Amino acid sequence: EGAISGIIQMPGDEGAIPSLKPHISAIIPNPAMETATVSIWSPFEVSDAIIELYDIQGGLVKTIVLPILPKGNSAITIDLADYSSGAYMVILKTHRGTSTKNMVIIK
Repeated sequence: EGAISGIIQMPGDEGAIPSLKPHISAIIPNPAMETATVSIWSPFEVSDAIIELYDIQGGLVKTIVLPILPKGNSAITIDLADYSSGAYMVILKTHRGTSTKNMVIIK
Protein backbone atom coordinates (compact mmCIF):
# COMPACT_ATOMS: atom_id res chain seq x y z
CA GLU A 1 0.00 0.00 0.00
CA GLY A 2 1.52 3.28 -1.10
CA ALA A 3 1.60 6.48 0.88
CA ILE A 4 -0.22 9.56 -0.34
CA SER A 5 1.82 12.76 -0.44
CA GLY A 6 1.58 16.24 -1.88
CA ILE A 7 -2.15 16.73 -1.27
CA ILE A 8 -2.89 20.09 0.27
CA GLN A 9 -5.85 20.60 2.58
CA MET A 10 -7.82 23.66 1.56
CA PRO A 11 -10.73 25.22 3.48
CA GLY A 12 -13.76 23.04 2.95
CA ASP A 13 -11.61 20.04 1.98
CA GLU A 14 -11.34 18.31 5.34
CA GLY A 15 -10.96 14.88 3.72
CA ALA A 16 -7.57 15.66 2.18
CA ILE A 17 -4.23 14.81 3.73
CA PRO A 18 -2.15 17.97 4.30
CA SER A 19 1.33 18.29 2.77
CA LEU A 20 4.07 17.36 5.22
CA LYS A 21 6.63 19.89 4.01
CA PRO A 22 6.80 23.59 3.17
CA HIS A 23 6.02 24.32 -0.47
CA ILE A 24 5.45 27.08 -3.00
CA SER A 25 1.69 27.27 -3.44
CA ALA A 26 1.62 29.98 -6.14
CA ILE A 27 3.56 32.65 -7.99
CA ILE A 28 1.45 35.71 -8.77
CA PRO A 29 1.36 37.10 -11.39
CA ASN A 30 2.77 34.50 -13.72
CA PRO A 31 3.85 35.67 -16.26
CA ALA A 32 5.36 38.55 -14.31
CA MET A 33 6.93 41.85 -15.33
CA GLU A 34 8.45 43.97 -12.53
CA THR A 35 7.62 41.95 -9.39
CA ALA A 36 6.20 38.57 -8.47
CA THR A 37 4.82 37.35 -5.17
CA VAL A 38 5.81 33.84 -4.12
CA SER A 39 3.16 32.31 -1.85
CA ILE A 40 4.50 29.67 0.52
CA TRP A 41 2.65 27.34 2.85
CA SER A 42 4.36 25.52 5.72
CA PRO A 43 2.82 23.10 8.23
CA PHE A 44 5.35 24.28 10.86
CA GLU A 45 7.87 27.07 11.50
CA VAL A 46 11.14 26.57 9.62
CA SER A 47 14.47 28.29 10.19
CA ASP A 48 16.96 29.10 7.42
CA ALA A 49 14.72 28.61 4.39
CA ILE A 50 16.09 29.77 1.03
CA ILE A 51 14.36 30.89 -2.16
CA GLU A 52 16.49 30.61 -5.29
CA LEU A 53 15.72 31.93 -8.77
CA TYR A 54 17.35 30.11 -11.71
CA ASP A 55 17.35 31.15 -15.38
CA ILE A 56 16.58 28.75 -18.24
CA GLN A 57 20.27 27.81 -18.57
CA GLY A 58 20.30 26.68 -14.93
CA GLY A 59 22.28 29.66 -13.66
CA LEU A 60 21.48 30.95 -10.18
CA VAL A 61 20.41 34.60 -10.56
CA LYS A 62 18.99 35.44 -7.12
CA THR A 63 19.03 34.05 -3.58
CA ILE A 64 16.71 35.16 -0.78
CA VAL A 65 17.43 33.88 2.73
CA LEU A 66 14.46 33.61 5.06
CA PRO A 67 15.80 33.35 8.64
CA ILE A 68 12.33 32.26 9.82
CA LEU A 69 9.54 30.86 7.66
CA PRO A 70 6.44 30.94 9.86
CA LYS A 71 3.81 28.23 10.09
CA GLY A 72 0.94 28.77 7.67
CA ASN A 73 0.84 31.08 4.67
CA SER A 74 3.63 33.52 3.80
CA ALA A 75 4.22 35.80 0.83
CA ILE A 76 7.60 36.99 -0.47
CA THR A 77 7.78 39.67 -3.18
CA ILE A 78 10.66 39.35 -5.64
CA ASP A 79 11.91 42.39 -7.60
CA LEU A 80 12.31 41.29 -11.22
CA ALA A 81 13.21 44.66 -12.77
CA ASP A 82 16.80 43.63 -13.57
CA TYR A 83 15.95 40.29 -15.20
CA SER A 84 15.41 39.56 -18.90
CA SER A 85 12.32 38.03 -20.42
CA GLY A 86 12.31 34.27 -20.28
CA ALA A 87 11.54 31.15 -18.28
CA TYR A 88 12.83 30.80 -14.72
CA MET A 89 12.58 28.29 -11.88
CA VAL A 90 11.78 29.37 -8.34
CA ILE A 91 13.01 26.86 -5.75
CA LEU A 92 12.20 26.86 -2.03
CA LYS A 93 14.81 24.94 -0.02
CA THR A 94 14.31 23.89 3.61
CA HIS A 95 15.73 21.18 5.83
CA ARG A 96 12.55 19.23 5.01
CA GLY A 97 13.07 19.26 1.24
CA THR A 98 12.54 21.44 -1.81
CA SER A 99 9.61 22.82 -3.77
CA THR A 100 9.86 24.12 -7.34
CA LYS A 101 7.58 26.21 -9.56
CA ASN A 102 8.19 27.67 -13.00
CA MET A 103 7.85 31.39 -13.66
CA VAL A 104 7.89 33.45 -16.84
CA ILE A 105 9.17 37.04 -16.97
CA ILE A 106 7.96 39.27 -19.79
CA LYS A 107 9.28 42.78 -20.52
